[in-house]
Amino acid sequence: MELLSGASEVDPDYQQDKLYKQQGNEALESMTILMNSNDGWVLKKSRDDINCYCFEGQSRNIWKSEMVLPVSAEKLWKILYHEIHRSCEWNSTVTFQEVIHNVDNSTDITYTVSTSFGIISARDFVCVRRWLFTNGIYYSANVSTTHESRPPQSDKVRGENGPCGYVVIPIDSENAKFVWLLDTLIKGWVPQSIVDQTMPSTVISANENLRTYITSTARKT
Repeated sequence: MELLSGASEVDPDYQQDKLYKQQGNEALESMTILMNSNDGWVLKKSRDDINCYCFEGQSRNIWKSEMVLPVSAEKLWKILYHEIHRSCEWNSTVTFQEVIHNVDNSTDITYTVSTSFGIISARDFVCVRRWLFTNGIYYSANVSTTHESRPPQSDKVRGENGPCGYVVIPIDSENAKFVWLLDTLIKGWVPQSIVDQTMPSTVISANENLRTYITSTARKT
C-alpha cells in the first residue's frame, strides 16, 4: 500500500516552533540565574532612585537596572509585555517593535529596530520571547534568533541579544519593582568600549522615560 505523500515527514514548522520554545526556556533560565545572583554586579550609576549595575562578562558587559514604579504589577506587565508595539512611546532607544510570530501562549518572536544615536547607526533585532508567571512575579526573557520573515537588511546592522529581559515584582496594590537585564552586542565597527561608556546613562534614561510614561498614563485613567 502506498503511503500518503509526506505522511512520514516531520512538519518543519512544528520543529521550528519546538526550537523557539527551547531557546525561550533556556533564555528564561539563564536570565533568572544571572538576575538573582549577588556576585559580580557593580553599581555604575544611580539617579532618582534608579540603580544601574554592570556584570563584566568575557565577551561583553551585561547590565541590570532596578527601580520601583507607582503602578500595580498587573498594569506594568500589560504595558511592558502586551503593549510591546507601543514601547517606542516610552523607550527612546526603540523606533519600532512588534510581534511577528506567535509560537504558543507563552512564546513569540519579536522584531525591534533601535534608534540611531551619536556614531551608532540603527540596529535591528529578531528575538524569541518567553514569559512566565509564578509566585505572583512576572518574568519575560528574550534572546536573539532568526525568522524567515525578517532577514538581515542592507540598511541596518543586525544586533544580537544574549539572554536578557525583565521581572515585575509586586510590592503592594499600587507599586511594583521593575528589574531589567540587558545583554546586547550591537556589532558593526563601533568598539564595545564606547558602548559601555554610554550604557549607564542610556539605561537610566530609559527607566526615567518609563516612569514618566507610567505617571502620565495614570493621570489619564
